[in-house]
Amino acid sequence: MGHMPGPHDTSAAYSALLAEILDLVGVAHPEPPDDTRRGRRRWQNQARRSIGRALTGASPREEWFAPLVRAAVLEPDPSFNRDLVAPMITLFGRRRVVAALLDHLTGGTVAEQAGASRAWYPTWVGVRYEADGTTPTASVAARSEVADVNDRFARASLRLFVDTDDLYLRQCLLPNLDLRTASRPTSRT
Repeated sequence: MGHMPGPHDTSAAYSALLAEILDLVGVAHPEPPDDTRRGRRRWQNQARRSIGRALTGASPREEWFAPLVRAAVLEPDPSFNRDLVAPMITLFGRRRVVAALLDHLTGGTVAEQAGASRAWYPTWVGVRYEADGTTPTASVAARSEVADVNDRFARASLRLFVDTDDLYLRQCLLPNLDLRTASRPTSRT
């Protein structure tokens, strides 16, 4: 999908938030960007990667959580969400991260809802198997640990997809929708 400028462009807010997080985690800021879209994006990429490296092996600090979730939600390019989401899961736990994204999906602006949907993908746990091909690994337990929150996220995504007229939001929600008949909600509760 890539970065999609327009009515939901959160790039300026994202840059300011990355600068705040760099200060919170004690990392030097990259060189200031030139005043082009490409220059600003290069700065964002360097800042995001620096933050991700700083978080690897760090001890979690509560004041990091909300800004990191918000940065993952505001990331303009879904290809890079993993840079922030993976360290957040390691530091704060998958369940807490998915629950925070669900909060943005159900209570955020259209831009935040779209961003929460994009940021949810790297939280997903696929089931992996041992070399024999039939014995599941610990991935089954990791997936089960967040199954209820993932179910709520999936149902909220489907409901939002049906209820919104915003094409960009629908584009962001679509890859995460489970359209199998068995997964459809039976009521609008």
